[in-house]
Amino acid sequence: MNFKTAKILIARHEIHDYVLKLWKTELFRNLHYYGICSRPDRQHNFVSSIVERFADMPRFFFDMTDKVNEHAHFSTWWGGIPHREYDNPYIHDLYLIHEMAHAGEMVYLEGMNFDNFLRKMTDNELHASVVSEIQVYLEIPKLRKLSFKHPIYADRFLEDERFMRRYRIDKERAFEEMKVRRRNTMMDTNATDTADKWIHRFYNQNAAWGAVWAHNYNKVEAAMARLREHSYINREAAMKAFMVWLAQNTTHYEVPFYREAQAFAGVYWANRGHYDDAMKEI
Repeated sequence: MNFKTAKILIARHEIHDYVLKLWKTELFRNLHYYGICSRPDRQHNFVSSIVERFADMPRFFFDMTDKVNEHAHFSTWWGGIPHREYDNPYIHDLYLIHEMAHAGEMVYLEGMNFDNFLRKMTDNELHASVVSEIQVYLEIPKLRKLSFKHPIYADRFLEDERFMRRYRIDKERAFEEMKVRRRNTMMDTNATDTADKWIHRFYNQNAAWGAVWAHNYNKVEAAMARLREHSYINREAAMKAFMVWLAQNTTHYEVPFYREAQAFAGVYWANRGHYDDAMKEI
């Protein structure tokens, strides 16, 4: 993580302004812009509401200094999103949606037991995945043809007329249904569908990430809980203190919590290689 060039964003409007510049596609940029600017009652749409929730706390974006070990480090947990590049600009913007959905719904609690911590993080991952892998296509129908060429998990929902009717009538309940169905897929050890199989494998990967953090998770939870509480009083001072704390926990290659980053990177890249190979065969 390059601390010197990290973009630290304090005020809510600063976060909106910066994210508006990050979008690679007019589709997402326009939805975000019109959701915050075009209506006097500030009635947010799907995209702008995710950014608005994300802006509840100070945030930062940064360039990675060790892409191998930082790529899957999940710095979003502590409020920092790395800049990434993708060949398809729509996939880049889906990446931003996923990470902001993570951060916007994350809660922090100092002193949790480890099992409760894992459940909290798994639930947060489920939320972000449903938002960025399913709901986004229901809310922005034209996106499906612009994103992935291979079949994806969301296709079964898009092709299910009864579900789509339920979604139009009662989005909140349909969202909970999507969560339950995706959780069921995550836990399915006998999945035969390619998309289902990889959702299950990445679920196991999340367990490996948790094991890596077993000794240090509370340090992050405590720091983020302080940042949240102090931000209610003074966002700028809270973020300044937090970045000092983060630098104190940074060693090799300017990567915070380098030991954990390095330990999980091997798991992630091994799975990623197998996944990429599988997608080529579809």
